Amino acid sequence: MRATLVSLLCGFVFFIVGVTALNWQLWRAAYTDRIQEAKLSVSLADSMVDEAIKAVSVVRPLTAGSCTPDAQRILNREAAMGPHLRYVVLIRNHEVWCSSLLGSQTQKIHEDKSTAASLTLYPGDEITGGTPVLFYLAPGISGYVGASIGFVHLNTALKTASNRIQLTLVVGNKMLNYNDVVRPFTSEQQSKVHQQSLRYPFRIEYDPPPFFSLGRLISQGGFLTAILAIMSLVTGWILHRYLSKYTTPEENLRRAIDKGEIIPFYQPVVNGASGKIDGFEILARWKHPEAGFIPPDVFIPLAEKTGLIIELTHKLMMRVIEDLTPVMPHLPEGLHIGINISAAHGQSEVLEYDCLHLLDALSAKKITLVLEVTEREPMALTPKTLSMFARLRSHGVLVALDDFGTGYSGISYLNEFPVDFIKIDKSFVRRISNSPDSTLLVDCVIDMAKKLSLQIIAEGVETQHQADYLNAKGIHFLQGYYFWRPVPFYRLAPALLFGFHRITL
Repeated sequence: MRATLVSLLCGFVFFIVGVTALNWQLWRAAYTDRIQEAKLSVSLADSMVDEAIKAVSVVRPLTAGSCTPDAQRILNREAAMGPHLRYVVLIRNHEVWCSSLLGSQTQKIHEDKSTAASLTLYPGDEITGGTPVLFYLAPGISGYVGASIGFVHLNTALKTASNRIQLTLVVGNKMLNYNDVVRPFTSEQQSKVHQQSLRYPFRIEYDPPPFFSLGRLISQGGFLTAILAIMSLVTGWILHRYLSKYTTPEENLRRAIDKGEIIPFYQPVVNGASGKIDGFEILARWKHPEAGFIPPDVFIPLAEKTGLIIELTHKLMMRVIEDLTPVMPHLPEGLHIGINISAAHGQSEVLEYDCLHLLDALSAKKITLVLEVTEREPMALTPKTLSMFARLRSHGVLVALDDFGTGYSGISYLNEFPVDFIKIDKSFVRRISNSPDSTLLVDCVIDMAKKLSLQIIAEGVETQHQADYLNAKGIHFLQGYYFWRPVPFYRLAPALLFGFHRITL
């Protein structure tokens, strides 16, 4: 029942998260479309006002004269040359006394039109017979000069490609919608989004798209929504199957060990001076058949806590033998193989058997086995433990103190435990930089190791500068992403067989 509820909940959450992400993408696209439509509308209106300003500047000198045939001809020409202009007029004393439409015929106009702002929306114009215009007014030498942009062209600026977005032209306290009449600007418009012209006193307003729209989701994302529904069902089914079959993390890990899903990855230890591979550390990776690779920091602590680490290490060493045996004749002499062991191995006779079995299986070459004991988990140094390690050392097995400097047992190990190597933790190596103080801790560890006649391996080398510094300090065993990431054996084999050096993966 618990597995069913968890599976249903996870499937539902997966679907909701997926639909939410899809809806956000569609909303964002719709919002961007509206912005682009508004910007295009502003650009078109700007160009129309440009035409009006140009025409006004040309006919401005005419305000000092009279409405002669030549003056009328100039007005007609400027109105005709502006593709979006309706007419050009000369105004004096609240009266049009010369225009491109009426010639010298005078026409009374509203008083506010001759003293209005430079750009005004008019619902109806006496000259044009009541059709809305955008009117530009500028002072002349005597009186004013005006030019109007016709309703048809204003509609062109307000028309969108989709016809689903309503754009509103707002000038002062008046507004104009597509195919509508000029209306007073209302407080309802305050909630709209607008795109302000950077050059002239007008703006284009529009309603923002609703964040969630079922119609938009179905029309534009219906197929993906269906896919998400199917994926949610599949996810819930897989999770239900998994939870029903494997009830606890310990059981899952035990099954993975039994089925050989824990596989070895190899991270080379490179000689910093020559660039050649002197050995490698064996790292456990869980290749889950359904979930893919599971990080070691997830299952290694569980293995140590439950005691499965001994069986896991045993299976791992057997896989190493399977990997190396076919290529043993071609491997270089003296290759170091590092195996991580936990505190539980100190009380287990399985470790001694596994080590001797690995050395015997790989005896065709002088393989050096290095057991890496982490400082973070103290091992009980009982007489039984020390006796077992003494026997292993008699067979050439070496001991490395891993993660040195990060725990509390390092000095104790150095005093009581036969250690051959210390591995400087990557947290110290990562500090190495051009700063003079960045190497203080590393230098202290190196000086102590040299005084104790211990060999050093530097972990976590990620840059050329770090590698150069460690080489200069005489530390030639280097390990880190600068040289190699942990890889399956088939990726490492060409480098071992043909002597390839550092490789970028």
